[in-house]
Amino acid sequence: MDEEDNEEEWIRWCQVEDRNYRKLRLCKHAEWPRKVIDEWKGCILGVSRCAGPIALCGGFGWSIGLGIEICTPSGRLLSAEGSMQLGTGVNRVLTLGWDEHDALLVVQSNGRVTKFDIEGHILDTVSLEAQEEIFDAAITRKGQIVLRGVKGNLWSVFSRNGKLQSRAQSVPELFLPPKRVYQASSTIAAADLEDHQPEIFLSCAGSCFVVVSPGWLKPRILDLSESISHISLSPNGELLTGALGNGTILVIAKSGPKIVLQWKAPSDLLARRDRCKPDQLAWCGNDAISAVYGTTLVVFGPKGEHATWTVSSSTRLATESDGLRLLS
Repeated sequence: MDEEDNEEEWIRWCQVEDRNYRKLRLCKHAEWPRKVIDEWKGCILGVSRCAGPIALCGGFGWSIGLGIEICTPSGRLLSAEGSMQLGTGVNRVLTLGWDEHDALLVVQSNGRVTKFDIEGHILDTVSLEAQEEIFDAAITRKGQIVLRGVKGNLWSVFSRNGKLQSRAQSVPELFLPPKRVYQASSTIAAADLEDHQPEIFLSCAGSCFVVVSPGWLKPRILDLSESISHISLSPNGELLTGALGNGTILVIAKSGPKIVLQWKAPSDLLARRDRCKPDQLAWCGNDAISAVYGTTLVVFGPKGEHATWTVSSSTRLATESDGLRLLS
């Protein structure tokens, strides 16, 4: 193998601790695999913790292709080309995520869940027997998936003996999605619990926040003044954050659920915007919240203090167990 081939091989693979990851670039329809997305802003991201792999899907999920981007622990972005086919049609990608074995999970709006290995090979796929479009979905750190339909029905997808399986629960009158909330804004989160039954956190119609325990029995409800979006679970699984339409950022203890902290961005920052909600909201470790408003990053501390930085408009936030990753 000559020097050029060696260089290409080095670029195509990157080592993180004792694991090798491949970086693939997202390309659109007939243009791929050559065209590269220059911005992250319109992409759906699936970010593995601990400096692990990053998956992205462009066009707010309308693309039929998928690629993987890999960053090294030092933040260097390696390059390679390739693509993963999700099939034909216009079924949007709702969310991406990684399980504990670095398999990539892709959830589409038609209820199809596909599992890829790090090289882009399909390991398994399952399609829900759903009579409704999927509104939103969440993937836990161990790779359990929760999906909610537009009529409020819930499903969970989990792996048992290496095969994807699904379980359904129907309480549509309680779990209806909120109105006037963009699906790109997270309105659902989930935490790993035993026996393939995750704990689920939902923003629902009627401006309520619902915690659904394993078995989906006796949901716990927190009434709010309006619907909450940008829901995010802290790395330790104890707290959640979310944003109201008036710009208030809430921290909610799931044990209640009850509100334990409230923040609002500086008034001079909100005055320059046509809406009060942040563009992004993410945990910075377990005790601080980070929010992006245009090109301003605000980090709120546990005592109500805050600090601001200027960032690129394409910057994306990714929570780590001990801090925050900025992707740009």
